[in-house]
Amino acid sequence: MRLLATSWWLLCYLVPLPQALITPTTTDVFLRVNLIMLGLVFTPPAILAFVLEYTGRIQTWRWWILAAMAVEPAFVWYCVLDPDFGQHFFAGWRGLPSEGHFKGGPYFWFHCAYSYALTGYAFWLTVQSYRSARDHRKAQLRTIMLAFIPPVAGNLSYLFGLTPVTGDLTPIGFLLSGAMLAYALFRQGFMDLVPVARRIVVEQMIDGVIVLDERGRIIDVNAASRAILGLPAAHLIGSSASDVLPLPAPMLEQLARHEEIDTVIRLNDGACIDLRARAMAGRGKAAQGLLLILRDISEARRVSEALEAANRALTTQVAEVERMQGLLLEQASRDALTGLYNRRFMEESLQRELARTDRTREPLAVVLIDIDYFKKVNDTYGHLSGDDMLCALATLLQQRSRQEDIACRYGGEEFLVVLRNTSVQDALARVAEWNALFAQTAFDFKGRSVHATFSAGVAVYPDDARYRTGLLEAADIALYDAKARGRNQVCHAAQGAGAMAC
Repeated sequence: MRLLATSWWLLCYLVPLPQALITPTTTDVFLRVNLIMLGLVFTPPAILAFVLEYTGRIQTWRWWILAAMAVEPAFVWYCVLDPDFGQHFFAGWRGLPSEGHFKGGPYFWFHCAYSYALTGYAFWLTVQSYRSARDHRKAQLRTIMLAFIPPVAGNLSYLFGLTPVTGDLTPIGFLLSGAMLAYALFRQGFMDLVPVARRIVVEQMIDGVIVLDERGRIIDVNAASRAILGLPAAHLIGSSASDVLPLPAPMLEQLARHEEIDTVIRLNDGACIDLRARAMAGRGKAAQGLLLILRDISEARRVSEALEAANRALTTQVAEVERMQGLLLEQASRDALTGLYNRRFMEESLQRELARTDRTREPLAVVLIDIDYFKKVNDTYGHLSGDDMLCALATLLQQRSRQEDIACRYGGEEFLVVLRNTSVQDALARVAEWNALFAQTAFDFKGRSVHATFSAGVAVYPDDARYRTGLLEAADIALYDAKARGRNQVCHAAQGAGAMAC
């Protein structure tokens, strides 16, 4: 836009109208001035727009502010087109050689103040960018600052009559300015280094990008960084990182020492930020600044924490389910009255124990116990009294059994105990001890002290039987023999048919 405006101005200035070449009149000059003014009035806004674009500050300007800059030039051009308003702009000057230098009216000087305000602000922005620019852009910015001088010098010399020649030298100044920009274009890589890619890529990144120079000053910051860190919308270029970045003091000290950082921080508002700082090496491979990459992981961390909480809850639920399953399995394998293992569990366990005994070659004893005259207890004192007697014997067996032994309620008043790694003699001795302790137990049934005894049969694997059913049958035969001998006996099913030992 700037090149278009200045090119139109220069073209209209250097190429006069055909009629004006022969006999220039006031009308010819005014027509020529009207055409020149189209480029003249729009040049200062175009210059400012160019500088805003090049320095990357145009994103901070709202569209209506940029559009408003063109209102005054459009109004001035309208005034010039109207002869009545034109008198206030040219103050009686008609551009004829006999009338000398240019004379401006009040509208003209207002337009001059406005134009120089825009141009001055554009120059100030260029100087500010030069102060904070990296080495590869300083040469460009110097060329741009020098390009301001020729047109401004030519215009001021014309306005105040300081030029020794007749005519406005401003277009010539713009011609020189264009030559300087052409030098920047072809020799300094102007279009290669102009931050177009930054606007398209960096400014639109969802990750925050902050660049610090070797003195810890911010030389670049994108919109995502301002949003993540809650930085002000105002321009931050040139500010010290320690003054504007809401980071912990130790981390700011690390940045000041140009240390690389790879961590997660929490801001005061609770946001969770992944922060990475990387040193930027210069041509001499010495650190010349830091590149900060910020990513807001608050949502990801929230989801992760929610998943962890759900996983903990699920783990707790699974553990509870497993506990309940174990409890149900335990209850399914226990006798409801005595708390001992039931017959089904005993049969499954006995089969495993026999297989283990075959591997270890250790003896395994099975004891079958039956309470003497138990039916008489139920008939005389009632079933609740009989239940108390069953529970008492069950408690005794639990207390006097080893951890590896298996005590079961076999059915009714019968109990079965599997004794791992126990010989015949040890089994008979232990059962005799149980029998003596049980006989000493006194039961208070309906105000009477009642004592009870039991009979027991012992069988040992593999001496007495080579399989599970045979072992249980041998123990049952030994129990039957103990009852036949008068009860309150402990008998062993000796090897061989019909041989018993009590």
